[in-house]
Amino acid sequence: MKKELLIFLTTLIPAISSLQAQINHWTHFTIDRPLPGDGWGTSGPGLGDFDHDGDLDVAITRRTVKAIYWYQYFNDSTWIPHILSLVTDDVVTALGCAVLDVDHDGDPDFVNNKVWFENPGDLNENPDHIWAFHPYGGGGHDIVAADINGDGWSDIVADNGKYWYDTSDSLRPHKIYDD
Repeated sequence: MKKELLIFLTTLIPAISSLQAQINHWTHFTIDRPLPGDGWGTSGPGLGDFDHDGDLDVAITRRTVKAIYWYQYFNDSTWIPHILSLVTDDVVTALGCAVLDVDHDGDPDFVNNKVWFENPGDLNENPDHIWAFHPYGGGGHDIVAADINGDGWSDIVADNGKYWYDTSDSLRPHKIYDD
């Protein structure tokens, strides 16, 4: 028994050391310090190339300031904050979000609880352009983008997975399961 334990430990320790060395290759990037508001009630991050410059930008909601921000990536240490939209209590309390092209215009839009925000499409020239918002029926804690019906367009799964909303059919809801 002692021999097996010794063999196990001699193989486990180098494996853990190797794993630790791999973990240490991650680099932490700060996009804003501090983020607006406080740490309570942040949704996101939603990732998408909002300004069509070839890199990922980040969107988050912040409850205490009732705003959605998108951070324009400039380089690893420079992220420029912009207000995507000011929001009401029922929108800002949502924790889930997704990024997908809801209106099929080629621009990544931001989807939140019960409302989606339309990317104006000119953010590379006008990054402070406020995004129009459009109510839809989806609610719940988490929101996922996936091509549910196989038409090549991402759809919205919301209401704690109870419904999906077809982006090719005016966000018509489809029930996934009954309570």
